[in-house]
Amino acid sequence: YIGNGASGGDAVTGPFEMSGGTFNKATGSQIRVGSSGGNGFMTITGGTLNNDGSSEFQIGAGSGTEGTVTLGGIGTIQTNNWFSIGRSGGTGVLNVNGGNLNKTNGNSAFIVGDASTGTLNQTGGTITTNGEVWIGSGNSTGNYNMSGGTLHTDSWFVVGRNGGGTGTITMTGGTINNTGTGSDFV
Repeated sequence: YIGNGASGGDAVTGPFEMSGGTFNKATGSQIRVGSSGGNGFMTITGGTLNNDGSSEFQIGAGSGTEGTVTLGGIGTIQTNNWFSIGRSGGTGVLNVNGGNLNKTNGNSAFIVGDASTGTLNQTGGTITTNGEVWIGSGNSTGNYNMSGGTLHTDSWFVVGRNGGGTGTITMTGGTINNTGTGSDFV
């Protein structure tokens, strides 16, 4: 957990900065950037963060929580399971200015606003996700602002999903490739 307010109270702040090397997170509990009222900040400009197995990747999870992840340069995030930007009442922001984000498990989703407020700002880099993409799911607000870079997805791409989900895509540049069996755009 990066910025976990559970035992330290609200407004706990945790920064994580990576410019090289490899960080391997094995199977188990999720990675949370901002949790339980805390504020988490992750910046990856080089190296590789591997989140393997059944672990979820959550940005801004829990009421009163703020989480921000910035991926740029030649940094890589490799994750296998659910990826949520803003979850369960928290506020999450993912900035992709360069580098690569790969989500490999097709039985999980990439969610911007998961019963929460989530924002994805992409000016460069590449996001590749197996499984569904949801922008605004269930009493949430999801915003995807794309001015550059590429998103590759191979399944359902849904803007505004489930009761109360509001999703918005603002695209002024970049490329979205939605291909593969079951690659509906809703």
